[in-house]
Amino acid sequence: MQDYSLPLTLVFGLTFFLIQRSEIKMRGCVTRFLLLVIGGAVAWFSYTRDALGQAISAFIVAGFINLVFWALIGRYNPPKSSDEIRVLKMDDE
Repeated sequence: MQDYSLPLTLVFGLTFFLIQRSEIKMRGCVTRFLLLVIGGAVAWFSYTRDALGQAISAFIVAGFINLVFWALIGRYNPPKSSDEIRVLKMDDE
């Protein structure tokens, strides 16, 4: 049996990161979309390859890694709202 822990951890980690760093107004929509698409794909993948235990452990490890990232970096640098972002043009100083 192959070890799928690392790829599953990367997929879960990227999913958690995208949810964490999405704009506050769109976080619910992003969460639902990612849970449907990536959650469904991972569930199908782990079911067909009999890797449910590896998927659960990868989910826990990715959650812990993203929690550490949030505690060290994300809490102090929250994502900005699209209303706050200002695009500089050629004539702006």
